[in-house]
Amino acid sequence: MTSRVRGSKAIFTGWTCPAGPAEFVNWLEDRSTQVSYRTFAANVDLSEWHASYREMGLALSKDWGITWLKSELLDGSRVWVLQWSAMEHLFAYPGQDWESTQDAIVHVAKRLGDKGWPSAWTWDEINAVLVNELGWEP
Repeated sequence: MTSRVRGSKAIFTGWTCPAGPAEFVNWLEDRSTQVSYRTFAANVDLSEWHASYREMGLALSKDWGITWLKSELLDGSRVWVLQWSAMEHLFAYPGQDWESTQDAIVHVAKRLGDKGWPSAWTWDEINAVLVNELGWEP
């Protein structure tokens, strides 16, 4: 798990779906909890997003079309997802290796895909693929 510097905030990774793999989006959504704007903003650097909204004369905190989510990676570390207009935007802490979870989930999906989206997989099935095929340690 990536250790987080006290007081540091998650930053936009540049990862946005629909450009990212659907399996990873489903993983993040299945393991997410909806949070308030206030909670999200306390943990995520939204300065660029606020600036963009201000340029349009809008307030990010008042956009009813945004859903604020906290989610987690395979190692249990927290990431944040801003859902807006059916697009997900991923925020992670500096140095956090979210790409490994994305790659692993895409691999797991290829192996367990006929069974359905990540919510249909058991942890035993996921761990079996991760440990036996990718060498991950639970």
